[in-house]
Amino acid sequence: MNWGNRLVLVFIGFGLLIGTLVYKAMHVKYELVSKDYYSDELRYQEQINGMNNAVLAGDITLRQENHSLQLSLPDTLTEKSIPAEAWFYCKTDATKDKKLQVNIQDGQYLFETDSFAKDNYELKLQFTAYGKKYYYTAPINIQ
Repeated sequence: MNWGNRLVLVFIGFGLLIGTLVYKAMHVKYELVSKDYYSDELRYQEQINGMNNAVLAGDITLRQENHSLQLSLPDTLTEKSIPAEAWFYCKTDATKDKKLQVNIQDGQYLFETDSFAKDNYELKLQFTAYGKKYYYTAPINIQ
């Protein structure tokens, strides 16, 4: 085999390699954290203020048992009923995300985790109490 044939084979191999890479790149699944990523970024200062308020209020605790997750707010946040939004964010698969509207009664709430897929989540909790907005995040492993 002379050098001309080898050169043609190298170009054909290179073309096949590039074609394979383009094909695989077109079929990669990618997901953003949010569909409205840019508008969420503009409202990020509100989250920072909410996180600061949550730190100043005291320790928010999560206790995980068999098929439940117990949320306890500090004593400074024990209104009768606090409406909140709990977002269980799964970083690996957006189809496993769960957004729940909950009412925290007397600083306590029990999440039933039976319907959750087994994975690592991040709980993002937002609520308003005593006229202040609060924002809390915590990693959770549901098994």
